[in-house]
Amino acid sequence: MSPLISPSHQHIDYTLGFIVLLGLSSALVFPLSLSFFPQLMGLIGCSVLYFRNRKIERPDWKTVAIFLAISGLIAISTIWAVEPAKIWPRIYKVSAGLILFIPFLILIRDMPVQAVRIFQKYCFIPFFVCGAFILSELVFNFPILSFIKERNLEAWELNKHITSYILLVPFAVYVLLTSGQKNIALALLGLSAAILVVTDSQASQLAGIVSVVTYLGYRFIPRLMLRLCLMAALLALFAMPWISTAFYDLVADKVGDEGVLRQACASQRLEIWDFVSRKIMENPWTGFGVDASRYLTFESRMVYFKENNILHPHNMPLQLWIEFGIIGFMFTTGLLYFVYQSLVKLSDKVQMLPVIVFSSAFIVLMVSWSIWSSWLIGLLLLLFAFSKMSCREDLQE
Repeated sequence: MSPLISPSHQHIDYTLGFIVLLGLSSALVFPLSLSFFPQLMGLIGCSVLYFRNRKIERPDWKTVAIFLAISGLIAISTIWAVEPAKIWPRIYKVSAGLILFIPFLILIRDMPVQAVRIFQKYCFIPFFVCGAFILSELVFNFPILSFIKERNLEAWELNKHITSYILLVPFAVYVLLTSGQKNIALALLGLSAAILVVTDSQASQLAGIVSVVTYLGYRFIPRLMLRLCLMAALLALFAMPWISTAFYDLVADKVGDEGVLRQACASQRLEIWDFVSRKIMENPWTGFGVDASRYLTFESRMVYFKENNILHPHNMPLQLWIEFGIIGFMFTTGLLYFVYQSLVKLSDKVQMLPVIVFSSAFIVLMVSWSIWSSWLIGLLLLLFAFSKMSCREDLQE
């Protein structure tokens, strides 16, 4: 039985729970706020936590070391970058986003159990509110957003919202199921499925499919799923520069620029992957530095993609290779090993949610935005934080 909690601590615990709830809601309501809002909530939450406990425990130094290593790798790439002077703003933004997120991770780790329970009790509410809003806007052609913004909107303009929503849904479902609210969990899954049916965001649809497949894998072959997911990620990281050209030659012309994959710009994406892969082969050892795609001119047939430069490759493995070469591959392999070591000793039940989140997030990174987008970094860190929350020993029954 837990010890009695003083009334003052109860109020503080409610405050901490709702601070974290605000961090979650920011991802659903306005994903671009992920560039700064969870970090702000972390700083405020740690201040409240210090007021409650009169101390703040030191951060997890392994995580801090990884954040610093990522920042260091980006900075070192200025040595071989094609435009070293232009990438320093990116270095500052990424480094600040990572380091300033540490207080949020401390908050998630050290939140009193009562505060976590408060957060878990109410966390499904923003999912239903935002999910219903997204679905109604997609089905009825943006009646509210078009009125607010005074212009017609296109479906892709909600892709960030939908991606954030779908990647965070497994966490909400996990909380609902572990608290015995099965019917609400099923309703949330139904709402999420409806959004995936009407959206044009293929990244979100793929993430939803991968989440279900990973869950089924844990139902039938639980002891293999961690290794299978990480090996698949490692294989994709290594093989993308070598298989992209062949895949483009085999598939792009057959897909064309029409049909069900037209909204995904599948042939254009394959052509981008093709000429990025060819450029990687010019220097597979170190690549061309952070944001290299912005400053390189590519040779391309220009059949589907009519430009000879891009902002980013729309593919995490290719982006790592063209920016860092084999160094980037080895560094990311080390990160995957860190993930494996963090999860392998956990029970299948505790391990399942982080692996589902990892797999669905990885597939999004394979087909969507730049890995250095500030809001996307914030979303990935938020997923990481909530996954760590689900693994807390004091929350296990």
